[in-house]
Amino acid sequence: MEKGKGLDFFLGFLTGTLVGAAIAIILAPQSGEETREYLKDQAILIKDKASEVASDMRDKATEIAGEVKDKADKMRDKAVVIATEVKQSVMESRDKLKSAISSAKKDEKLVDETESETSEEDKKENGELKDLSNSADI
Repeated sequence: MEKGKGLDFFLGFLTGTLVGAAIAIILAPQSGEETREYLKDQAILIKDKASEVASDMRDKATEIAGEVKDKADKMRDKAVVIATEVKQSVMESRDKLKSAISSAKKDEKLVDETESETSEEDKKENGELKDLSNSADI
């Protein structure tokens, strides 16, 4: 049933009933007691129909509320999965970055040690060359 269609039906039914009752009262050659009985019967019919429409609307509202809750639960579950995947990805990226930084620090230390050793070797070679140069001058 479309949104508002139940209410539209009820209002149409109520209007039709009231118009029909008014016409019947005006045109029917009945006694006052018969007319009161007829109006009482019509009131009961209207009350019953109103209760039926209200019950249908309540059932539909309950059904829609359940559907909305189910969709919200599914969306929440998807959000949890996505959040978990993003967290996992960030943690993996963090670990890779830590590993790369550690490797870079090791490489830097190795370069520093190599430069230090090369520098010491250069000093030794320069010292030996000076010694050779001094001994050649003698």
